[in-house]
Amino acid sequence: MRFNFLDWMNMSMAVDIAFLVFAAAVIWKFKRQQKQILTNQETSLDNVHKILMHKMFSQDLAKRIDLQTESILELNNDIQSACEGISQLEEDLETTMRNPQEARRLLKERKKEVNIEQQ
Repeated sequence: MRFNFLDWMNMSMAVDIAFLVFAAAVIWKFKRQQKQILTNQETSLDNVHKILMHKMFSQDLAKRIDLQTESILELNNDIQSACEGISQLEEDLETTMRNPQEARRLLKERKKEVNIEQQ
């Protein structure tokens, strides 16, 4: 079977059209892949930003917890000091009820100690 000029042209046009369709499909696929890569990069940057924000928040939270712990410890020390003071008052009250003269002597001694500490 012999091909004439028109048969060659028809076959050539079919090949050209197929090539153009294939080239358009490849270009469209590359563009879609590029968009997807850019979207993934933006998402990755957003996630890194969120991770950094969470890290800063957790560090701030840790600092606050440390401050609260220190405050609780100070309150505990103050409460213990107050309890010691109350027990000292109870002892002084008992001493005063039993022997007022001994209570006066203890009071004078404490005043002398306070005066010595202030100097």
